[in-house]
Amino acid sequence: MLTPSSETIDGVQIVGLRDITTGLDAAQMIDLTQLRDFFTQQFLPLTEEASCIILDLSNITTLDSSSLTPIVQRYRTLSETGGMLVLCGVFSQNLREILSLTRFDRIFAVCETREDALIHIREKQNV
Repeated sequence: MLTPSSETIDGVQIVGLRDITTGLDAAQMIDLTQLRDFFTQQFLPLTEEASCIILDLSNITTLDSSSLTPIVQRYRTLSETGGMLVLCGVFSQNLREILSLTRFDRIFAVCETREDALIHIREKQNV
């Protein structure tokens, strides 16, 4: 069973999906319906209090428009208030293509790892 994971490091909320049946990160078998449910029903409420968010996509191989819409909504809200939303863990070739086709890779900072994303946010906050 998949469940959202969320932790806060230095005031930055890191959000992803975990498989609570094994305690390990969900393998690349996440079904599109579960992804839609997470993004359309849980992502916005889960992140509404955060001013800086890292969205860890390392266990996600694809996203559709219904999943992308809440990400854009949160990005816009954060941008208006001086916050940030950074993507990390874009390892799937399919997901990279989706981000490129939708130009998300030009809108969002995309980092390799959570650690890289934290460094990126710290650097932007110190500017």
